[in-house]
Amino acid sequence: MGREEELHETVPLDTGPEEHGTKEDLPASVLPEKHLSKLLSLQPIAATPDRFVGAAHDKWILPRTFGGLTVAQALIAACHTVKPNQRIHSLHSYFLRGGDAAMPVIYQVSRTRDGQSFSSRRVEALQQDNVILEMLVSFKTDSESDRAFTHQKGFPAGVPPPEQCPLDERASGVFPGHIRMVPVVPKPSPADTVNAFWFKPDFTPEAPFPDSYGAHCGAAAYFSDHMLLATAYLAHCRSERSLLRRLAPSSLCHSMWFHKPFTTHDWLLHHMTSPVAAAERALCFGHIYTRTGELVISTAQEGLLRIRRDPQQLASHNSSAAAKEASPLMSKL
Repeated sequence: MGREEELHETVPLDTGPEEHGTKEDLPASVLPEKHLSKLLSLQPIAATPDRFVGAAHDKWILPRTFGGLTVAQALIAACHTVKPNQRIHSLHSYFLRGGDAAMPVIYQVSRTRDGQSFSSRRVEALQQDNVILEMLVSFKTDSESDRAFTHQKGFPAGVPPPEQCPLDERASGVFPGHIRMVPVVPKPSPADTVNAFWFKPDFTPEAPFPDSYGAHCGAAAYFSDHMLLATAYLAHCRSERSLLRRLAPSSLCHSMWFHKPFTTHDWLLHHMTSPVAAAERALCFGHIYTRTGELVISTAQEGLLRIRRDPQQLASHNSSAAAKEASPLMSKL
């Protein structure tokens, strides 16, 4: 992505201050899409440089926008503003507000710096004039050096190939792709819990996927948000299943580092761990491998993990709070 000539036709959008991103102002081509290739095909907005619009999920089951889609579309927007020989090597994003899953998102890119080897971009994702995500993206000129150091963390032991892993039919029915969960042995400590799945986008003849590095990075970014934060609470919920019904998880930030060229035309493995959870927050790390064992992407995400009180606890808490508030008054009577 990144070649200006590869952008779609300019879309004549009304981008007045009170009309940003409203569905009524968007042409049919920006209404909800179900294919990943179309979700990642952003369209430039007329008369506004480096401003793009991304489609919403078609038939998305949740009211809030899927964070992976917003990260992926913001990345693609940044890719449209750099030279073809520049490849993304890292992104760092913050989720500031929950987005409306039924609405498209506007992406405004700022060209922070263009150097000889590196370029930096800042992206804001907006709905109804509200910033729902901020992202910093860094690109490096594509080059090879025989002086570069190379090493990598090995492919996780005991992980079967995707064909031997069960298909997650529920997730595969929601996401535009296929997800196969890797069976893992439960660990006694949540900090030792491992979570892993194979993923591959669903490519169809009616929505062919562009074979560019930026497009493959966008597809990987989309799936990288799936189950990453869940790694932090899996072990806790195994020991106390009622927690899962009362859990209120929310992603705070998401980072990715792109190490080597790869393709999403074949299965990729996302292997995840959570070393720490404290102060209502959890930190999770992930490594994305090719089938042949190449470590191509590293991920990190911090999320908010709050446990809602059950009705009995809430009633007891309210009664206790009321009693504490009444106590000073009673002493004065």
